[in-house]
Amino acid sequence: MAVDMEQQPLRVTIIGAGIAGLTAALALRKQGHVVTEWYLVHRVDLHNKLKSESTSTSRPGVPVKLHLACKVSDIDISNASVTLEDGQTFEGDVLLGADGLHSFTRKLISGDIKPYAVGKSAMRWLVPKETLLADPRTDRVSIETPGAFVEWSAPDRRLVAYPCSDDKIMNMCAFAPSSEFQDPDSIGEDAYNTSGNRDLMLRAFKDFCPAVHAAMENSGDSLKIWDMYDMKTLPKWCDGPSAIIGDAAHPFQPYMGQGGAMAIEDAISVAVLLPLGTTIQQIPERLRLYEKCRKERNELVLMYTRMNGRDEGDDSVRRMTAKDLVDCMTMCVMHNERTSSMEALSKATAIAV
Repeated sequence: MAVDMEQQPLRVTIIGAGIAGLTAALALRKQGHVVTEWYLVHRVDLHNKLKSESTSTSRPGVPVKLHLACKVSDIDISNASVTLEDGQTFEGDVLLGADGLHSFTRKLISGDIKPYAVGKSAMRWLVPKETLLADPRTDRVSIETPGAFVEWSAPDRRLVAYPCSDDKIMNMCAFAPSSEFQDPDSIGEDAYNTSGNRDLMLRAFKDFCPAVHAAMENSGDSLKIWDMYDMKTLPKWCDGPSAIIGDAAHPFQPYMGQGGAMAIEDAISVAVLLPLGTTIQQIPERLRLYEKCRKERNELVLMYTRMNGRDEGDDSVRRMTAKDLVDCMTMCVMHNERTSSMEALSKATAIAV
């Protein structure tokens, strides 16, 4: 029987296995492609679920091949190939750089544009609601209200809190100048698993109310710190059969909580635009279409993120109004990237015909 070559799966190589990389792996697997992923980072619940789904043998499609603790030494973006530190080289049809903030792939695709520290750091921790409610200093109304997002703020620092894990755990994140949150020698260590210093955090928020102090003193062993970064807009996200997604293309500060969401949308867009039957010759134009579909939306959400993270007195960024906030949240939650990218592909293929 003759083989229908137009329906052959693409060989997709993904560098990085954070939210962007694993979402892309899962979505491309569902499209029928063969995916290999180089594992570089770790996340929590969402990350673990994506990893489980993408590698499961009980789901449709070929299970994603995860290679753990591999270090990439070279990338050939024109041939979608990856060389590891041990000398092994792997070739594919598509290469996706989901390698995060300090992306190696970004430099090869878009030049030497690097993220820059904004002078702020974030400390994040998880605490059970019952632990907070057992402390008499806790603002019970804020913590007991299901789904409530709470913020305590001053001109250049803030604490935000919101529930997760079926409303049983509070996610806490404190933002302050890096010089107050970290020892001078540790500034610039932006890895998400770096332990934070509770005493420095309490000192930075010493003038805040008792409810804030209670939340911070109950941070336990989960307290982590990282520096926050921004980056100039890249001239392009793709080159030939290679593209970047997620933080590699557009790092987000956490002020709107949209970095992970935008990474997921990027991954969905790529998968939609590379359905089973995509030929190798079509890959470059489809990746350019991905960039066209995603870049303007990401830049708009980045603008709102910078506005929401604005310090009082900072005239370089416009103050966010109530209308801005409503517009931004509506734009974020009402968007369907699968539908949007499908419409873009339909228009593009109709024009091509």
